[in-house]
Amino acid sequence: MERSRTGTEPGGHAPGGGSAGGGATARAAWLRTPRPRPGAAWQLFCLPYAGAILTPYGDWGRRLGPGIEVSCVELPGRGARSAEPPQRSVDRIVAGLAGPLLDAVRGPYALFGHSFGALLAFELSHALTGLGRPPGRLIVSGCVPPCVSRGSRRLHDLPDDRLLEYAVELAGAPTRALRAFMLPTLPLLRADLEAFDTYAYAERPALTTPLTAVRGEADRFVPAGSLPRWGELTTGPFRTGTLPGGHMYLREQTGPLLSVVREDLEGAPGPSR
Repeated sequence: MERSRTGTEPGGHAPGGGSAGGGATARAAWLRTPRPRPGAAWQLFCLPYAGAILTPYGDWGRRLGPGIEVSCVELPGRGARSAEPPQRSVDRIVAGLAGPLLDAVRGPYALFGHSFGALLAFELSHALTGLGRPPGRLIVSGCVPPCVSRGSRRLHDLPDDRLLEYAVELAGAPTRALRAFMLPTLPLLRADLEAFDTYAYAERPALTTPLTAVRGEADRFVPAGSLPRWGELTTGPFRTGTLPGGHMYLREQTGPLLSVVREDLEGAPGPSR
């Protein structure tokens, strides 16, 4: 890890879980927990990147071990929710997710998101802080800080062929098989990009949650110089890190990334299992 800022960890560790309109049915819709661990010291809620049909975090619970329970957020339009129309607004996604997630919280919890998921995790942290239960840790990956201007983006308006080229470029592996695999995901990717493109950052008091920001060293979509600016968005401890790979580095560098997560949550680095 490259940069750190120490401080006192905020709250978010009280037992029990509040409700802001959640309930068992809503929790079941939004959250998938492949390996429930009721006695885990931490709950980790993971938000997907744009266009993901299946959760990319399904094996994390096994690999992180018994001290961390991993729950994967399932957005409308994918997985068991494939019959639902996808959401096209960050605000609407966060508003729908905050209550069910808070209902699931038992004690200390953290949020992780990659790319579009990092933006969702950031806004969700603000929403949950406003509900009186800030996360104990926020880990963002592969995302320019929302306080940095992205200019006028209309990626969701691209025609299918150019959107497919963009998706393949993000993946960093322009093969015929990948193109064929990604073609059916374009409607979901377009909806997620619309949410991303139309997002407007709102000035407000900084989070107090400890924050870790990570990128792939060859990620041309997230300049290295932008990563430290995540530190402007929290008054809590902050650090940055760079791992080998491009924008989708987490696919090939899952082990090193999980070591970062484990270090953040357990206080000491450990090898991936």
